[in-house]
Amino acid sequence: MRSMFARVAVALLVAGVAALALGVASTVHIVRDDKEAALIDAAVRRAEGARDLLDHRLALAQTELAVIATAAAADRIVDVQSLLSSETLAIRCSRGDEELLQASATGAAAVALERASAGPGRVALAGKDAAVVRVRIGGVDAAALVDLASLMAHPPGWSVHGVFGREASLAGDATVATRTRSEDGSERVGVVAPSATGISLVVTAPLGPARSAAFAVLRRVLVWSSLVILPIVALAWFLSRALTTPVMSLARAVRQAETGDEPLRLPPLPGDEIGDLGHAIDLMSCRLRDNAHALREAVAFARRVNRLKDGDSILRMLERALTQALPAGRWKVLSAPAVRAGAVPAAHGVSSEDLKRLVNAEVREDSWGRERSDLANVLPQRTTRVLVPLAVLPTREEDTDPTLSLPPPTRLEVVGEHLAIVLSDLDTPYGVVLGWRAALDEQAIRHAELLGRTALAALRNSDLVRAAVTNEKLLAVGRLAAGVAHEMNNPLAFILANLRTLEEELRGDHREAVADARQGAERLERIVRDLSSLSRGGSTLVIEEVNLAELARATVKIAAGKLGGVSALVDATDEVVVRGDRGRLEQVLLNLIGNAVDATRGRATPKVRIHVRRGDGLALVEVEDNGRGIPADVLERLFAPFFTTKGSEGTGLGLYLSRSFAHAHGGELAVAATGPEGTTLRLAIPEESALGEPRLRTEQAPTEGTRSTAGGNGRRRILVIDDEPALVRAMKRWLAKWGDVQGTSDAREGLELAATEPFSLVLCDQNMPDMTGTELFEALCERDPSAARRVVIMTGADESSTPADVRVIQKPLRPAVIEELLDA
Repeated sequence: MRSMFARVAVALLVAGVAALALGVASTVHIVRDDKEAALIDAAVRRAEGARDLLDHRLALAQTELAVIATAAAADRIVDVQSLLSSETLAIRCSRGDEELLQASATGAAAVALERASAGPGRVALAGKDAAVVRVRIGGVDAAALVDLASLMAHPPGWSVHGVFGREASLAGDATVATRTRSEDGSERVGVVAPSATGISLVVTAPLGPARSAAFAVLRRVLVWSSLVILPIVALAWFLSRALTTPVMSLARAVRQAETGDEPLRLPPLPGDEIGDLGHAIDLMSCRLRDNAHALREAVAFARRVNRLKDGDSILRMLERALTQALPAGRWKVLSAPAVRAGAVPAAHGVSSEDLKRLVNAEVREDSWGRERSDLANVLPQRTTRVLVPLAVLPTREEDTDPTLSLPPPTRLEVVGEHLAIVLSDLDTPYGVVLGWRAALDEQAIRHAELLGRTALAALRNSDLVRAAVTNEKLLAVGRLAAGVAHEMNNPLAFILANLRTLEEELRGDHREAVADARQGAERLERIVRDLSSLSRGGSTLVIEEVNLAELARATVKIAAGKLGGVSALVDATDEVVVRGDRGRLEQVLLNLIGNAVDATRGRATPKVRIHVRRGDGLALVEVEDNGRGIPADVLERLFAPFFTTKGSEGTGLGLYLSRSFAHAHGGELAVAATGPEGTTLRLAIPEESALGEPRLRTEQAPTEGTRSTAGGNGRRRILVIDDEPALVRAMKRWLAKWGDVQGTSDAREGLELAATEPFSLVLCDQNMPDMTGTELFEALCERDPSAARRVVIMTGADESSTPADVRVIQKPLRPAVIEELLDA
């Protein structure tokens, strides 16, 4: 029964046989009812006919008796035989006990009349076949015996009899037909016909003959029905073939299309529901084939695009893939950084403002997992097809694995006559895809969106890989810098200490030369500290009030050697003051000015302008050049670490660190404008900066029982403990202006001095061969806790190994830090 033909044939055959059986049963039932109705009608007619004859005979008998009784009462002689009808079997007249007249056809009749004549009533039954009629006239009682046998004649199996009295009264005045069951179990029909004389005739007839006639009809019908079975079978076969042949042809066509590469070729189909099914299968096959083609292209595109490393190459490959797959769309793919910077003119008739709006639109997190089914809003009105959606990336929250990080779906928007597919991952826009909307149906849009999602995943993976590589490089540089920071900071510490001492003692050109050398050493110190901070994820700021206009002019002087023939002017109408790290801000401006100078190479009149102004609660420093602008592929990675266009001359860390310093000040460093006429980079810092000065732990004032830390001359006493003799000598010379300085290169000697002599400040190196600064601090805490509170550890490396309750400062030391420590 797996064959559809067999199922249809059996179903039709069963339906035909069932219909035939129903017809036969209905026919037999109708015939039986008709025969029974005819039998009942015949019984009713017989009963009513016999009753009418009975009434006639009894009425005639009464008339005869009245004549005879009248004659007898008058003592007249009457010829009784001439007056009696043939149905009167006997007659008798009497007056009291005197019998006046008697006549009978037979002796039995006379006896029967004599027995029944004395009964009450005018009419009575005398046995089964006779009735007695009584009349009284003039004191003469007359009675006659009337024959009823001829009325009781009936066909074989029937019965006719009369009833009188209570049984007759049950029938009332109407003829009643009822069904009864005899003692042998056979059914009979009974008809009671009441009479005005009080005698009712009852006729019963068996129902068996009527049902036998019905069964005879059934046998004839079955004989003829057997001849109808063959046409029913033939009709079932024909209809089954008519229904299943198109379906089997369609199935063969689908199997052939499934096993081969050819498209589905439909056989001739009827114009009914099967034809509609075939066309629906054809439409579904076309869509599945298109979807499979789209998936294959997307997979091939994904394999190719995942080999690319930068975003611009991915976007260019996406544009080529869209053009090859859907040439009617006239696709254009634009990168978000290029659009934001205004480096891309109007494309496809879409203005640059609309393009910026698309890439700058906020992508809400609730767009994740949201299934978009409103493609009708972005399709041309002529499109009416319904597409089976492609499932590529999870779009519902319950379908996404929380351990995975997948890009959100692309965003579709309509801009005039164009369809825009925005490639954006939460807060990171990558680009926008523009296509000619009139040439796209929903299948093409799904295909384009599939390729866009694939490109979006590749862009995001590229960012993740680049971020991972960058972090590894930063950590490697940080670890390298941290490893050598101590060795570099120690020489820098005594170089700066000696230069600061000489700067205070010298005058004139010599002092200016020493100041320049000190500033260069301080810049080197900051560079080493910044590189070392890469391994810790940040750097420390020294907060002070900074006049940005003065800082810009000073930075131009510092960069004078690099300017060459480039004109560098500072445009500052207002004095803009912020709270920040002067050294870090100076390093930012130096990087921006240096890059601007490099960008103007090849220009006839190279110019660099530094604009310092206020705007919207921000302090703005804009460095403008008249170079050739920044290419779109460079713009995307401009602030990425280790990215440089200078080859071996650049490290790729300048703009990265500059932007990090801007973020550390609560500000931003970004490209304000770029193009063929030049580029402007803008540093924006909040005027009311929330940055505060570092707070130092304050020491308790000397109390009774605490040794005084001042010398005999009232000057403060300072102890320097470091294993570098040159640093000890330099620190003694430099710190002498703040107090009496004593120094040693032996850690154990320094412990004895700190424990036995009073000092206002004990500067101890952390990394010493015999005893570390931490060990010295702990030993001093055991011997003299009050003296231990004046210990400050100096280090040129990481601070993580020092105890939490001791102050740690970085080498080289700054004058402001020394003064703050002494005040504390």
